[in-house]
Amino acid sequence: MLQGIGNMIWFKKVVDQAKAFTIFVYGHTRTLECLRYFTEGKEVVRPGVTRFASNFLTLSSMQEKKDQLRKMVVDSRWDSLKDVNKERKKRGNNNYIESKLLEGCEANIDIFEPLVKVLRLVDGDVRPSMGFLYGELLKAKRQIKEAFRNVEARFKDIIAVIDKKMNGRLDSPLHLMTYFF
Repeated sequence: MLQGIGNMIWFKKVVDQAKAFTIFVYGHTRTLECLRYFTEGKEVVRPGVTRFASNFLTLSSMQEKKDQLRKMVVDSRWDSLKDVNKERKKRGNNNYIESKLLEGCEANIDIFEPLVKVLRLVDGDVRPSMGFLYGELLKAKRQIKEAFRNVEARFKDIIAVIDKKMNGRLDSPLHLMTYFF
């Protein structure tokens, strides 16, 4: 489910921007030192290649540290870094933490968070019943719709991915019965 949603263009664009930022920062000693200074030693989790939950964790981490990241990219310490200036010339932009990236992080978190909660339930030591899982997925779908302010055109593709994964797995009469009873 997370993979299907994570491959959608809008989500992928935000994740790719976050990856580019973390790769740049972690790829240079001085930029990493600057990041650690502004985040008081806290790391921004680096996105993994295949683990879509790690993408959620990276976006969540960037969102939590958005104020520190914004301060960092406008500070003279950041501006004086040779690697930053080379990257700016190459990309032609002034800020790595653009408002759009942080807004995109927030929007992605609103979508991924309910699904990651379900994933944690499934991956936990205590296995939930299928009826309970069915109910949690319905709740996640409801939260996603609310995140998009119930505008169907905005959430229908995401809900379609969830429904596709549920169909044939969690929609049997037995699952429905355990959910309702």
